[in-house]
Amino acid sequence: MVSHEAAIRNFQRFWCPDDRKLIPGRLYTCAVLVFEYNTGDQRFTLQEVYNPNYQGMTSSPAAG
Repeated sequence: MVSHEAAIRNFQRFWCPDDRKLIPGRLYTCAVLVFEYNTGDQRFTLQEVYNPNYQGMTSSPAAG
């Protein structure tokens, strides 16, 4: 799923309320949350978080 920070955060809070320690602050642009869905108990579990903070970046790395 691709969405904005608030929708992803609400999804995470609903399905994985105890996983707040994996995302202590806000989700930044380009954040990726990896969930696993268990068909047996029909639940999502948060597996991994990639939450880069590009704030303050003045130019793209490709620009040299």
